[in-house]
Amino acid sequence: DDGVVVGADGVTFRVYDEDVGFDELRYEGTTSTNGSFDVTLSFSEDEPDIYVEFETSNAHITVEDASLWENNYFFETIRHTNFTGSEIAYGTLMPDDADMPVLHIFTNLVRAWRWWAENRSNNVDHLDCLYPEVTWPHYVSATQEIHMPYSAEGRAFRWSSDTHIHEYAHHLRYQFQDPSPSDYDNGICNRADGSPGHCGWCTETGATAINEGWPNWYAGHVLSTYADRYGVAANHTRDSESIQDCRDSDGNVCACDPYRTEGFFQTIFKDLVDDTPGEHDPNSGASYYFDRVDLTLDDALDVLSLNAVNTTQQFVDEIRAQHPEISASDWWSTMNNAGFPLPDNVAPAFPGLFWSPTHSTGSSSPNRSITVNWQPATDAESGVAGYLLRVAETLAAPGWQDEKVYGAPTSWSTPFLQAGHSYYVSIRAFDHEDNLGDWRWVGPYTLRNPSPPDMMATTPGSTWYRPLVARDAGDESG
Repeated sequence: DDGVVVGADGVTFRVYDEDVGFDELRYEGTTSTNGSFDVTLSFSEDEPDIYVEFETSNAHITVEDASLWENNYFFETIRHTNFTGSEIAYGTLMPDDADMPVLHIFTNLVRAWRWWAENRSNNVDHLDCLYPEVTWPHYVSATQEIHMPYSAEGRAFRWSSDTHIHEYAHHLRYQFQDPSPSDYDNGICNRADGSPGHCGWCTETGATAINEGWPNWYAGHVLSTYADRYGVAANHTRDSESIQDCRDSDGNVCACDPYRTEGFFQTIFKDLVDDTPGEHDPNSGASYYFDRVDLTLDDALDVLSLNAVNTTQQFVDEIRAQHPEISASDWWSTMNNAGFPLPDNVAPAFPGLFWSPTHSTGSSSPNRSITVNWQPATDAESGVAGYLLRVAETLAAPGWQDEKVYGAPTSWSTPFLQAGHSYYVSIRAFDHEDNLGDWRWVGPYTLRNPSPPDMMATTPGSTWYRPLVARDAGDESG
């Protein structure tokens, strides 16, 4: 639909010599990933009548019409009658505009199959796609068929690459992941005829969230490989990073349980397996939420294939159980980053050792600024956000100097303090949810004036001590 020409990937082609009665098949193969083919043949007759036939079918994918007979689509070149040359260069062959979506759908489904075959398993059952259908796009597991319409309610599904691959992912899920049934009838996001529709960002069920959220991720992931793998970027994709507002298809605010909403499963799956850990998802909330978990695709897909994993909650529980090496704080940050609000009610632990390298108790010091060092504190969930430091003459009294320092410092110095007094320095950590840890303190440190003083006051003597300024002769004014 964007006018970009893309080669038909994986289409079966057959080279024929037209004869009386039955045409002689001379060669059969499939087009390359860019739609090209190149064949060297010899013929038994001197002037063969050569043509090439194309069929939207191969060992893995078939696109056929939606008639009772479910006929495959065929295309033929012109005949080269009584050909006596040595080469036929067909150049770019294109069908009528009305038939163009057939090859577009076929190419997307072949590429959806190829990613799985190259990265997980080549043993995928054959899939048929019926086009054009009169229903909304859907997959039927019993017949292993996708039903794809020309359009529905103004949406041109014939060109929607993301929808084609999304539906193929249902085929994979039923073969490799044993899903529980979905239930879309939540009373919202209904279609024009009143039938239940998809709610990308409204609550459905735990099974629906994973059944639809994972195909959403698969569509976005496969399409993201098009530019590098095939040389032309996809015309559509599905974003798995940006968290959307929970609204129905009419823009109304709806219930928003991340564990039962497909958009959130799509986002958490993407964060767990992407190769850019440390990202902050747009609209995920607090700026200190980051993707801190970096699993392999096999890690996540192996969990998804377990019979006992059929809801988002089951998926999260199982993958956490399989990876005890990942800290609670990394899980906390990653889940919140993907829109799963996890509370943090646990205060940070004490900082480690806390001491002053410049002062000691039991003696006074002329150094009027106290420096303290400490080992970092720890926090089990949201992570240490910084430290609160206090200087006071007694431990019970509020400090006249409370200072928040953010980040991960391990040293701090007081401003100049008053001589003749003793001071305690106290520290406590706080986390990203503003939970405060317990105080730890050092001191008291007694401060005094230097003895002897560092500088002595002087009294002007008989010498001239003011600045001399040169003037013109006769100018003696003050």
